[in-house]
Amino acid sequence: MRKMKESGIDWIGTIPEVWDILPISMCFKERNEKVSDTEWEPLSVTKQGIVKQLENAAKSDAHDARKKVCKNDFVINSRSDRKQSCGVSQYDGSVSLINIVLENKKINPKFVNYLLKNYGFAEEFYRYGSGIVADLWSTNYQKMKKIMIPIPPQNEQEKIAEFLDKEIIEINNVIDKTKETIEDYKKYKISIIKEIFDEHIDEKTKYKKIGKMSSIVTKQTGFDYSNTIKPSLLNNPTENTIPYLQTRHFKDDNFNYETEFYIPIEIANNFPKILLNKKCLLFSIVGASIGNVAVYQGDKKAFLGGAICKVDLLDNSMYEFVKEYMLSEYGQQQIFAKINSNAQGTITVQNVRDFLIPIIDKNKQEYITKEIQKRKRLINKLIKTKENMIQELEEYKKSLIYEYVTGKKEVTYSKMIKGEELKQINCKDNIFAQAILLCRVIEKLNNYNLGRVKAEKTLYLIEKDIGFDFDNNYVREAAGPLSESIYKCESVISKKNKWIKVNKVKKHIEYEILSDFSKYSKYYDKYYSNYDNQIEEIIEKVKNYSTDKSEMVATLYASWNDFIIKEEEISDIKIVKDVRENWNDTKKRFKENEWLDVLKEMKLVGLIPKGKGNLTIIKEQ
Repeated sequence: MRKMKESGIDWIGTIPEVWDILPISMCFKERNEKVSDTEWEPLSVTKQGIVKQLENAAKSDAHDARKKVCKNDFVINSRSDRKQSCGVSQYDGSVSLINIVLENKKINPKFVNYLLKNYGFAEEFYRYGSGIVADLWSTNYQKMKKIMIPIPPQNEQEKIAEFLDKEIIEINNVIDKTKETIEDYKKYKISIIKEIFDEHIDEKTKYKKIGKMSSIVTKQTGFDYSNTIKPSLLNNPTENTIPYLQTRHFKDDNFNYETEFYIPIEIANNFPKILLNKKCLLFSIVGASIGNVAVYQGDKKAFLGGAICKVDLLDNSMYEFVKEYMLSEYGQQQIFAKINSNAQGTITVQNVRDFLIPIIDKNKQEYITKEIQKRKRLINKLIKTKENMIQELEEYKKSLIYEYVTGKKEVTYSKMIKGEELKQINCKDNIFAQAILLCRVIEKLNNYNLGRVKAEKTLYLIEKDIGFDFDNNYVREAAGPLSESIYKCESVISKKNKWIKVNKVKKHIEYEILSDFSKYSKYYDKYYSNYDNQIEEIIEKVKNYSTDKSEMVATLYASWNDFIIKEEEISDIKIVKDVRENWNDTKKRFKENEWLDVLKEMKLVGLIPKGKGNLTIIKEQ
């Protein structure tokens, strides 16, 4: 372990003994040359780094009021509301005067990018700022140049940059794939809502305009806002104020009452039509939030912002149904067909009055609403899990960069065993790695009807869904997909390591956890730390499955995965037919509709194969 020393700088802490601590002025030179953006290509300074000027960037007519930037210069936005908008430029060009441009004297540019973009430096940079507004100030170069930064030897700068490049790419790939999954969930949510409406609405269904179903459809007027409302808005709440609600403060019935502005209740009472104090329907009618529809329950007083339309329905029981229909594909088509092609995009109050709602039996309305909301809750939970995963990865990325650019961690080239690398280790280690994964399944599911069949099917889903290559061959057997590796895994953790006991209870195999069981966890952390969230997510999905349902899910997944690998046309009927006819005859004990129901649920919870691994093997008769 290398020796560390105190840097004497709070945001840096300890650093390796051989590292230096230097002020910015000794490492960089300010580049303050004024140029024209007609000769020097305009660039934008963003949180993603220095890029060619964005289309939506604010542009000035003063084309000569720019700062010159050369390749490998570090550029940072001086304003506190643009925190971490900075980076090393890959281009020659020009930036606005609000930015500081630093010519790099002697530090590896890639290392500079990680060092000065990390959150620790960002906080220190803006601590040196000043201004008359509490939450908006600037840091100039005269103050910035005094900031102390850690400087490792040149060869270590390169190693750190190279290591972080690799790690950050891997993390970003996972984040990108997770975002794709979220978008798939959102698309699927739209499709199932449409599917539910399609079951109950046909060409005979009659429709009614929202205006004919309402006592009032209204919004805030520009005149009232300019003359009375705007001058009354306050930045902080008091006993006598209520939240000023804008479109960003609600989404699908989730309301945030900690708003940027508050209005005195005595002022709000003068506008009873836009005072929110009872159940109503809200439509976003301006800008990017158009299409957002929510039911305000009246649980807390609030006041209506200018980009929102309020609807008071005559029938109090129809709020949820109308909302769900307007959020469906059919409702959204009506909304987006009415958007005015101005700069912001708007729909009018009259547009809202004219939106058509299907008129169907009350019992059907209630059923549709409950079914949609039940499925949305499930999908939203999955989306939230993925969003939390992204947040955790972003936090991990921040801490990783900080720890390496300040020397808390040292770059070593000893390889960690990760899922995608398991195929590179020998057969014995391969089985051991799977055995450790089995321990995790046993720990999490042992109180949830766990036997050998459910354990193996869970292992199969983890392996295929995440993409681990354990070099397993799965056979289309009775309880299949079946691999002989399950027996070897059991042997490793019961006979060799004595972490569990394998018991035969009637005709089933169950697992008994022994006193040394916890010893497996250090290996789990070593092999699977980067995949723990994904593993936990799959385990959570199958937690309450019966043995039969576990078998059905894994079988459907395997058959579906085979079709993807073979690039064949896929349908639910085709998958189920393959399962019932091309596996083992025992699969026929489940009826076709039972298979179809399970397949539908798999789509709902996101157990959707990606065509990874080998084809399942048809057992010779």
